[in-house]
Amino acid sequence: MIFSLKWWLLISFLLILSCASGSVQYVLVQDAQDSYKHAAKEYHKVEDEYIVLLFNLERYPEDSFLVEQKKTLMKELDHLRNIMLHSRLEFDESVQEWDAQITGNMVIKGQKVPTLDTASLRPLFTPN
Repeated sequence: MIFSLKWWLLISFLLILSCASGSVQYVLVQDAQDSYKHAAKEYHKVEDEYIVLLFNLERYPEDSFLVEQKKTLMKELDHLRNIMLHSRLEFDESVQEWDAQITGNMVIKGQKVPTLDTASLRPLFTPN
């Protein structure tokens, strides 16, 4: 009797766990969104440093350290911008795939349900 109770509890736990977790596509979308948010946060952090640096460079244009730091931050901003754009593309693709999976076989009154076209969405930022 105890052995069967353990199995019943295990099966119940696994059933609850499987119902509580999201779909694979949901997890992929969440991961892609988290990646994009992290990249954007890092970009804006370096961008703030760059703005402060420009303020200091305006006050002290002859400082060679500030000039070198500007070159370094410009390269880092370019690198982070590329990472951010790539992660945004991954996010858009994962949303499109999830949307296509959900609406692929759905029909409302004889018409196929339209899917999300993320290409028509405006970006949250404007790359230089």
